[in-house]
Amino acid sequence: MKNKRESDKLKNIIINEYLNTPEKQRSLTQLQRKYGVRRQTIAEWLKDRGYVVVNQQNRLRVDEHVFDVIDTEEKAYWLGFMYADGNISSERHRLEMNLSIADIDHMEKFRKFLKLETEIRVDNQSDTGRFKCRLSVRNKNLWQQLNDKGCVPAKSLILTFPKEEFFANKNLIYDFIRGYCDGDGSLGLYTTKTGGTKTEISFVGTSEFLNGLQNFLEISGYIRNKSYNN
Repeated sequence: MKNKRESDKLKNIIINEYLNTPEKQRSLTQLQRKYGVRRQTIAEWLKDRGYVVVNQQNRLRVDEHVFDVIDTEEKAYWLGFMYADGNISSERHRLEMNLSIADIDHMEKFRKFLKLETEIRVDNQSDTGRFKCRLSVRNKNLWQQLNDKGCVPAKSLILTFPKEEFFANKNLIYDFIRGYCDGDGSLGLYTTKTGGTKTEISFVGTSEFLNGLQNFLEISGYIRNKSYNN
């Protein structure tokens, strides 16, 4: 009887602590570490009392529907930037972006666009000694929407130009291109031998993507192979 009373007392302490903790800070894992009671057991106690348990990993801390419909210039721009410098992993629905530390302000704009609570991480790469910034989040719907709109896992060798149907109207594709250019493009202004100037815009990507880009823009240009083998 004494053990049952002690068990009930501990159960009440844990449940009250969980309920009195601000929602965004609640963690079954932390309670497990503190009291030595399995998080699954705590979850069952809460469910028995009619409380809904929200897994901290699955808590809404990002606008998971932001890419559901590409109907603004901002959404189209960031979809293009994700095509260039983003990454979605087929493991655990992870979205990730890695940039030079010099671009951390731009990454902060992306974080605010996603309404993401996760902070930007800064890492020192041991092989180069350079600092990079990284943003990472796991969300199934966000991952699925990007995947469905062509920003697929392991995209470096298979990326294709997006379909017009991905966008609410055709003009938004220009904003997509602007985002892609900021990630994997460059603008050049060169002096010619005659003293004049020449402008150039260039993109790096798969041949399929670049052909699609050229066809959409209806401009002349050339594609050259920049692979390591050739």
